[in-house]
Amino acid sequence: MVKIYVLLVILFISCQHGISKRRGSRQSTSADSLVQNADIRSLPRKTDRTIDVTIDIKLNQVIDLDMNMRALKVFIWERWSWVDDTLTWEYDPANKSTAEYVYVQAPSIWKPDLVVLNQIESLRERTLDFVSKPMIYSNGTVIWFFPNLLTTSCDVAATSFPFDTQVCNITIGSWSYQEKDLKLSVPNADSGLEYYTQSGYWNVRFFHASANSSKYNCCPDLYSEVQYVLVVTRYSIMDVFNLILPAILLNLLAYFGFHLPAETGEKMGLQMTVLLSVMVFQMTVAGAVPADGTSIPYISWYYFTVIALLSFSCVLTVLVLKIENRGPAAKPMPWCLRMFIFRFMATMLCMKVKMGAGGRIISDDESDDEDDTDKAMGDNYPRMGVFQHDFKGNKKTEIMYAIYRKLKDMLHNFEGSVKSGDIQKEWILASNIIDRFFMWLYLFAMIGLTLFFLLMAYLEGEAAVTKAMAA
Repeated sequence: MVKIYVLLVILFISCQHGISKRRGSRQSTSADSLVQNADIRSLPRKTDRTIDVTIDIKLNQVIDLDMNMRALKVFIWERWSWVDDTLTWEYDPANKSTAEYVYVQAPSIWKPDLVVLNQIESLRERTLDFVSKPMIYSNGTVIWFFPNLLTTSCDVAATSFPFDTQVCNITIGSWSYQEKDLKLSVPNADSGLEYYTQSGYWNVRFFHASANSSKYNCCPDLYSEVQYVLVVTRYSIMDVFNLILPAILLNLLAYFGFHLPAETGEKMGLQMTVLLSVMVFQMTVAGAVPADGTSIPYISWYYFTVIALLSFSCVLTVLVLKIENRGPAAKPMPWCLRMFIFRFMATMLCMKVKMGAGGRIISDDESDDEDDTDKAMGDNYPRMGVFQHDFKGNKKTEIMYAIYRKLKDMLHNFEGSVKSGDIQKEWILASNIIDRFFMWLYLFAMIGLTLFFLLMAYLEGEAAVTKAMAA
C-alpha cells in the first residue's frame, strides 16, 4: 500500500513538472519569436496610421521642492500603452499551446521615445531596462509599467513664503516623432493620486493631466504632449512658529515699552534692545527664506517693516524724552502746536485737558482767574509816581517806597518761576499725549501690517490654485 502511495506522489510531481516546463517553453518560444522579428528602429505599424500612446502617471510621493534650485523631485509610477502591429499572433483559449500575453525585455521591442521635456534628472534611463518588462498581448497591445524618480524644473514663486502655493508642470512628449506619427493621450485626467503617500512638508492640492499639441520654432509640424499640473501648498505651522511668532512677540514687547515712564531711564534702553534683537533675528530668518532674485517675499517686507516701526519708536522715544526734559529754560509752546496737541490729539485719545483763556492749561486745583501784579498792588499801595511827586523828601515815604520796590521784585521773580514751572508742566503734558498717541499708532500699525501680509499671502496662494484649476 505504501508503495502505491509513493508511486502516485512521484507521478503527480512528474506531471506538474512537465506542465510547467511546457508552459515555460511555450511562452519562451513565443517571446523569442517576437524578439527575433521585432524591428526596433521604425514605427510598429503596417499602414500609414498614427500610433496612439496612452500615458497614465500615478503620483506616489513629493520628495522635495528645492526653492533655490527651482527643482521638483517626485516619485511616480508610469504606465504606457500602445498597439504594435508587428507583435500579434493567434490566441485560442481552448488551445493551451498558445499564450495570451508574454513578458519581454524592454530593449527587445520598439518603444516610444518619450521624455519629460522639463526634466533635470530621471532614474528611468538608468534602471528602466532592468526593473520592468513590457507585457505584450496577442492583439499587439503593449503595456509597460515602471517606476521613476523624477526631478523636473519648476517655476516657483517665494513671494508668499511660508504660506506659498507652488504650481509645477510635468510635460511629456516625443523627442522625434511628430503628432501625425505619434499621438499622446491620457485615460483619466484626475486619477493620479490613487497611490499617493502624504508628504510631511507639502500638501498636494491638485494633480491634473491634459493632452495638447505644441508647435516649436524649429519645426513646422505639431508635436503631441501630455502635461501634468501639480499644485502643492506648504505646511506652514512650523515656519509660523519659528519665523513669525518671535517677531510678533518682539513687537508686543516694543509696544509695552511705550508704557514705561520717561523718568525711569529704561524707556530708550528697552526700545534699542528690542530693535537689535529683531535685527539679529532677521539675519537668522534670511537663511530660511528661499532666495528669489525676481521678487521679495512678504515675510522679508514684514521684517523690514518691523525694523522700521521699531526704529520709528526709538525716534519717538527720543522726541518724548527731549520734550519732557526741556527744563526751566523752556520757551512757551506755540499756539498752533498747543491747539493741535491739547485739542486734536487729546480728543482722539479721550484725554481731558482744561484750557483757559488764550489756550492756557489749567490744573485741577487752579482757577481761571489771573491777577495782574500792578493791579493787585495798586489797591493797597501808592504808585511810583505818587511817591516821587507828592511825597518827595518825606523820609518815611521813601522807606515805604523802597519796601514797595523790594516786594514788587520778589513778586515778579515768584511769578516768573511759577510761569516757568507752568511752561515745563505744559511740555511734560504734551510729551505724555504724544507718547500715548504714537503708542496706539504703533499698535494699530503692527496689527494692520501683520494681518495685511498674512492676507496677501493667503490670497496669492488661492489665486494660484484657481488659475491652475481653470487652465
